[in-house]
Amino acid sequence: MIKITNSALAAAVVLTGMAFSTNAYPNADNKKSEKKESTAVTKTEPAKNRLVNGSRFGGWTIKCEALAVNETTCVLSQQLVRSKDNRFLAEMLAFWDAKLEQSYMAARVPIGVHFPSGFAMKADGQKERYSFVWQSCSTQVCEALLTIKPDQAEALEKQKSAVVGYRPTLLQKPVVFKIKLDGLAEGLNALKASLQKKK
Repeated sequence: MIKITNSALAAAVVLTGMAFSTNAYPNADNKKSEKKESTAVTKTEPAKNRLVNGSRFGGWTIKCEALAVNETTCVLSQQLVRSKDNRFLAEMLAFWDAKLEQSYMAARVPIGVHFPSGFAMKADGQKERYSFVWQSCSTQVCEALLTIKPDQAEALEKQKSAVVGYRPTLLQKPVVFKIKLDGLAEGLNALKASLQKKK
């Protein structure tokens, strides 16, 4: 679980037509230091080959759920919370479709989100702004989806991180924070290879 740092809010960016405030969560902090993250990746390196639940790919963690007997689905997951009160901000997911032909990135945010304001992402070092499309809501979260083109995962991974933002409700200020992109392409490739073996 990743906690948001002050540096994640260092600059205001315009996403989906909104100028997001960088002071949304001034007291946020990282749960893990860079040194600890490096150690965690090193320790889980052997697990990548067998793709077990909890394996790490950069800033992403493998998350598997049983759908039925002998049927399991796995995705890349990255959960983000606000450090001062552990308030859930978003869960980022990356995964393949059933045919393993198209990959996606999804964002799950608390229910009540202001849909017209959208959910958007801008990778560090890139000018392009990615707008997610709202899909549906459960009793707890709403999900937005982004289609990842064949060469986009590699390009995003090279940028290491991205600024994302959304408006929790109509009357609240936009929430802006950083997510990690390192390990995205590597993790998706590992997911695909693992799923192909099961077919």
